[in-house]
Amino acid sequence: MLNALDSKIPKVLVVDHNEMMCRRAVGFLNAAGFWAESVLNAKSALRYIETKSVDVVLLDVDMPVIDGYEACQRIRASEKGASLPIMMLTKRDDAAAIDMAFDAGATDFATKPVNWPVLPHRLRNMLRTSEVVEALDKSRSSLDAAQRITGLGSWEYNMVSGELIWSDNLYRIIGLEPQSCDSTLSLFMKYVVDKDRSTVYKWLSSDSVEPGKMLKQQILTEDGEERYVRIQLKNELDGDGMVVRKWGVVHDVTEQYQAEKKIHLLAYYDSLTRLPNRVLFCERLARDIAIARRTPKEIAVLFLDLDNFKRVNDSLGHAYGDLLLQEVGERLQSCAQEINDAYQLEEGPCTVARMGGDEFTVLLTGLYDRSEVIKFATAITNELSDVYVLDGNDCHTSSSIGISYYPEHGDSVDELLKAADIAMYEAKKRGKGCYQTYSLAMDANSIRRYKMEELLRAAIDNDELVLHYQPQLNLETGKLESVEALVRWNSAELGFVSPGDFIPLAEDTGLIVPIGEWVLRAACFQAVEWIATGVPLERIAVNISVLEFIRPDFLSIVGEIVAESGLDPLRLELEITESVLVDDTSSAVDTLRALKGMGFQLSIDDFGTGFSSLSQLKHFPIDRLKIDQSFVQGMLENVHDSAIVRAVLAMADSMGLSAIAEGVETSEQLEFLYSHECDEAQGYFLSRPVPGAAISALFAEFNQVEIRNTGTGD
Repeated sequence: MLNALDSKIPKVLVVDHNEMMCRRAVGFLNAAGFWAESVLNAKSALRYIETKSVDVVLLDVDMPVIDGYEACQRIRASEKGASLPIMMLTKRDDAAAIDMAFDAGATDFATKPVNWPVLPHRLRNMLRTSEVVEALDKSRSSLDAAQRITGLGSWEYNMVSGELIWSDNLYRIIGLEPQSCDSTLSLFMKYVVDKDRSTVYKWLSSDSVEPGKMLKQQILTEDGEERYVRIQLKNELDGDGMVVRKWGVVHDVTEQYQAEKKIHLLAYYDSLTRLPNRVLFCERLARDIAIARRTPKEIAVLFLDLDNFKRVNDSLGHAYGDLLLQEVGERLQSCAQEINDAYQLEEGPCTVARMGGDEFTVLLTGLYDRSEVIKFATAITNELSDVYVLDGNDCHTSSSIGISYYPEHGDSVDELLKAADIAMYEAKKRGKGCYQTYSLAMDANSIRRYKMEELLRAAIDNDELVLHYQPQLNLETGKLESVEALVRWNSAELGFVSPGDFIPLAEDTGLIVPIGEWVLRAACFQAVEWIATGVPLERIAVNISVLEFIRPDFLSIVGEIVAESGLDPLRLELEITESVLVDDTSSAVDTLRALKGMGFQLSIDDFGTGFSSLSQLKHFPIDRLKIDQSFVQGMLENVHDSAIVRAVLAMADSMGLSAIAEGVETSEQLEFLYSHECDEAQGYFLSRPVPGAAISALFAEFNQVEIRNTGTGD
């Protein structure tokens, strides 16, 4: 062994069955100031250590025939290898792998791929520590300073007399002044945590513990501080081979433990919610699948996505979005704790994780039957739909949940997660705030959805979106005065795609924002073009999605588009859905007032389908209410629909608002609306939505006016 690191070159033996790894390690260590050689198996390593001088061993775990753990044990059992510093290399960095390395007698460990720049420093630190341990056998009087620097405390235990001697620094490690009291085994055991006390006592007092063995231990100091130590021992035998004396070191590794714990948290836990992250969730799911293959057990995977989370981020800001995610994580943990407590197991059957963004997963294993999974999914749905109070602001959300089962829906982590993800999208399609179990029939829908999303992203650039316009009739004058712009998608690959299919997809993916901006721009330029040709257009209506309305830059975008087109703001009507006004009343009022100040007309679309109250409605600076077609189409047969239509018309009249009914399909419906003094109507009875090129003729036919034909239009 080295007597002084600065006086001679340290000799390193690299043991690895991978020749390329050996060559790389030897070359790097030689360049770093070591003298290194390599062997390809454990037997060669043992022969080398017995016949040549070695200062430190770099030992790979994964070797054929004799693995690194067994090789380390054999080295420790040899005369020259009993106290030789050994660093084990392993691809695993979990607690079990670390424990196995130290149980085999390793001095330290490192994970692959090797951090080459750090390796020389760790090897030199091992050599310094080894020197301290060797110096213990020769001279304890000069050891204290070195022990304080390295965080080591030495001890010596006489198995015959029961006498235990500590170094001064061991006193310090456990929070006592050096030599302040007698050093006894019972006193040392006082500082060992309760749950490990009997194990440590047996380990220290047993005569069967092999030399070089190491024990990781938690202690509580005199001040109650938690510290983490490694205890290493050597045995002295009498002539009959009985252990009569033990000595060794206690190494304070608290800082290293805390650093490893922090690294573990960063690697396996989400920093925002403190829940397990995707990596840890997948590892636990893989472990449970492996167990279930040996002992048949059903596993359930729940995939959760928050509904309308983007609206919270865009309207309240990312700080509130983070608060919401934290609250969701706490509620999920609370639900999980209830089911774990019911099973009274050390590691309950329920694991909650955050996969990223607003996506969470739940792993359920070992439950009695699937009814418990459904019960749990229902509990989550109810819990997450309750109001959230975020820094004094009320916030609402819900969750869509997809469920998959092992082995029915997959035999691997990826398959189960994919199935649950697909089922979650099906839950969203059903109306959100619910759960859905996976079925094979969903695969085709999922593939079509992903394909459609891919094509929709390119639809604007590929010039596949077009506008159709549905005329709106003034029931008092009998003339067409306005139109509503409706987007249509004629995909080069899919053909004509129903708005009922691609609009919800655009809203779910956020594509509705660029699509909405395109619609607004195209409608404004088209309106200017019609007016220039003599079309008596009073206004053009454009529907504004929730995601557009809550964007911080919405007002500036609308203003820029109208300015570019040259359209009079009074001729542009922005249709806002009632749900926007319900979710965030104060913010919505501010935005509507700003739009009104810019000169635009405003209407509430699909009125009657939401939950706004009259007390809210009076605060909104709107011009008209648009009666939802579901009430119009049922008003002649259903007394409730008829009552709703009459009530909306009366309310609009009393508040000085105009009313327009959509979905008019018969002359009887039109006559009912006229008789109850509805201002305007639109629907298939009057005209289906038509391309822009057909509007001039339609207005001329209804209004008997002459319109100049410029040959333009879309």
